[in-house]
Amino acid sequence: MQLRAYCSKSLPAIAALVVLTAAGCSGPSTSRRPARGTQAQSAIAGSTLEGLARRCRPSLNKTRKFLAAAIAYSNEGLTTSAIRCAHEAHKGTSNSQLRAQVDFILGRAHLSQLKLSLAQRYLEKSRTGLKGEEAQESLAYLVVCLRMQKNTSEAEAIARKLTAPDSPRIKAILTAPRPRAMEENPRAEPIISRLGKLPSRPSATYAKPLPTLQVIPRTYWKAKSLVKSRAVKMSKIFRMTLHHSGEPGGVYASSRWANGREILRIQRYHQGNKGWADIGYHYIVDREGRVWQGRPVSYQGAHAKGDANKGNVGIVLLGNYSPRKQSLTRRQRDSLKLLVLKLGRIFSISQDHLYTHSQILPGHTTCPGPGINAYAKVLRAELKRDRSSIQLTSNQVPQRGK
Repeated sequence: MQLRAYCSKSLPAIAALVVLTAAGCSGPSTSRRPARGTQAQSAIAGSTLEGLARRCRPSLNKTRKFLAAAIAYSNEGLTTSAIRCAHEAHKGTSNSQLRAQVDFILGRAHLSQLKLSLAQRYLEKSRTGLKGEEAQESLAYLVVCLRMQKNTSEAEAIARKLTAPDSPRIKAILTAPRPRAMEENPRAEPIISRLGKLPSRPSATYAKPLPTLQVIPRTYWKAKSLVKSRAVKMSKIFRMTLHHSGEPGGVYASSRWANGREILRIQRYHQGNKGWADIGYHYIVDREGRVWQGRPVSYQGAHAKGDANKGNVGIVLLGNYSPRKQSLTRRQRDSLKLLVLKLGRIFSISQDHLYTHSQILPGHTTCPGPGINAYAKVLRAELKRDRSSIQLTSNQVPQRGK
């Protein structure tokens, strides 16, 4: 039982408050399922709406933006993020109707997480401020919650208050399969050398070993299959390019689940709207410093333009790092540095072949912003220092006179 249909029948005016102003490197943010009749406004991702809300001064408008973000996150199945934004909306207003709508979202979110006592409390609170179909839906979800707690008599008493129990919407709520707890932790994360057919170790011997880098596999974010008929085999790898995903409102998701959904959204846009074989990037680094597997490196990416993709590993940082937007987190910087050094060792990529999107295609884009362009200089220095630490093996020791 997921939090989707609410946006399609409730609060259309709230969603209309926010307008998508620009497309990022990964294209416009789109929700999992567009709401009926809302078209463009329903295509805004929860992370974008939350970013806009957090930059807004305290006001009723800020509260409505947080409420719109909670609805969008609900549509995407990101209940933890929906709860976070709903609480922000709750503490920002004393309007009884808005509070009731927030309570309804919180009740459904907690129900989907199987936190039944919390769900019951919020659903009961929402009844006082909701009217019409919204009030009936709240009652229906309360019936489901009580039945799941084995409070049969109380559930049937509430069910008798339903004015149209046989209506398609109410019947769908009452008969839908019970929610199951979502997976909060992924399975064991393989190290980088086991993903994407990367070589198990570098061809040269380095003086200092690098820490293990964990990479979250495609299976965790439920990646769609690569379309082989559209894919091109990767040629010899000799360079890598840095990007940002560029959502207009930035990315503020912190949980694995929420970041996985954002990556899946990007893949759907790349495959569906762009017609690409897969997500355009080979690796993704979220704001918590987690590294995710994107397109297998055995296939050429679609993160640069034309021939610029040849032999080029694409790395994207989730977020918008344009001027006056977001800044790289310390964890992102550390993970990106380790990833770049690992790839540099495995594929013998020199500091001169580390690019940002705007550097490999000057004049075509501003991606990934000045902050990442500046940090790329630091990474090039690290690559140069790392390559200078290569130790000569017995087979590489130069002979006298040569």
